[in-house]
Amino acid sequence: MILYHAISSYQILSVMLHRQLYHPNSKAILILPDFITCKYADYLRLIELGFFDEVYLFPYSSIKHDNDTLEKELAKCFRAVMPYELEKFNKIYVAGAHFYFSLYLIHNNIEFDMFEDAPKMLHKDNQLYENLKAMYPVNAELAKDNGLFDGDNPLISTIYCNRSGVLEKEYVEYSLEGWLAQLDKKTIKKLLEFYYLDKIRATKKGVVFLTQQFAGLGIMTAEQQKEVIEKVVNSIAETKKVIVKRHPDDNVEYDFHRNVREIKVSFPVELLRFILRPLPETVVTISSTAVENLKETFQHVFSYAEEYSDCYSFEDEYSSMMNILNNKLQGE
Repeated sequence: MILYHAISSYQILSVMLHRQLYHPNSKAILILPDFITCKYADYLRLIELGFFDEVYLFPYSSIKHDNDTLEKELAKCFRAVMPYELEKFNKIYVAGAHFYFSLYLIHNNIEFDMFEDAPKMLHKDNQLYENLKAMYPVNAELAKDNGLFDGDNPLISTIYCNRSGVLEKEYVEYSLEGWLAQLDKKTIKKLLEFYYLDKIRATKKGVVFLTQQFAGLGIMTAEQQKEVIEKVVNSIAETKKVIVKRHPDDNVEYDFHRNVREIKVSFPVELLRFILRPLPETVVTISSTAVENLKETFQHVFSYAEEYSDCYSFEDEYSSMMNILNNKLQGE
């Protein structure tokens, strides 16, 4: 029996594909956060479509961020939703390892495999830490102390990651593009059915733009996010037709140029190649790591923030980003 845990849209797709390719004949159970219902109210269709045998919601929303009582609270949460003991599982895979479920495994001395939070985020562990710290400082410190951002915890057996380079720990290098390429048409159809995706007419010479949830991560305000993304998208739309693919957690309302079409359905970007006809040649983002999984799909992949590693400031993210965008847009 196999146990999976996932938080984000990217992670959910990762474990869906992993189960199909690595454990198709084993009973597989998925743990999702209770707040996933805001994004995927029909999450039980994962069972109906055959991706998992059982799905349970972990009550993250009710957990008190109190270090003194956390261990008992996590045990209570697990027993409330899971009809199996941890020892019953032959293998446990955790995506979103910096969330509290990993701490429950560690408290019980249970080994598990870890999925990288997002493409190439394994080597941006400080950025992930800072983002979480801005919203949930107790969670962030516990995750950092327990090696859940960089996978350094000794109970983490293997790390699944994207083009990470050499790690000291055993790792499996993968891309969702590669995993999707191994699926048959029937499984692809079920994937699109789960996300309620239909074909969308596009333009080959057009541009796909990926938004981000800067506000949701506490990086900037919703108003600042609106300004940042509108600046880039409307600039591109002066000369190109743009399809905007929203981040699954992006709830900001934008005022885009008439040359822009928004896709507001929540789904992972890796599925774009199955729904856009024809597929545009170019995908653009400000700084989303999601483009790392699209380099084999689109001819041109462009990020406005490739140099953020040198000049990006967590103390003033909005100003740093606007300076870079202004300089780049003026130079184009």
